Amino acid sequence: MIFPTTNTPFTGELWFYPTNVASGGQIIAQADSPNPGRFWLNLETDGRIRFYWNGASDLYSTNSVSDNQWHHIAFVRKSNGYLAVYVNGTETELAQDNNSRAS
Repeated sequence: MIFPTTNTPFTGELWFYPTNVASGGQIIAQADSPNPGRFWLNLETDGRIRFYWNGASDLYSTNSVSDNQWHHIAFVRKSNGYLAVYVNGTETELAQDNNSRAS
């Protein structure tokens, strides 16, 4: 799965089944050399989802996931330049992409 580095819209989504939310951890990541951490999605120890994009935009879901249940996560860069995180079909965080790269 490769996401664009330009200002184009995209959507990524996944299902995951955490068994120990309190331990947190990385769910998925992508990096360009020499720019580490271009994109990642983490499970925070409080159950929130953290979406990091392009070195500056950092979003946290407002709702939490729980142990031993399937959860659907989607992360979106909209055509208007906004980033969004969806947890189980609900948009939980929205922010302007402050670190856009030229197309």
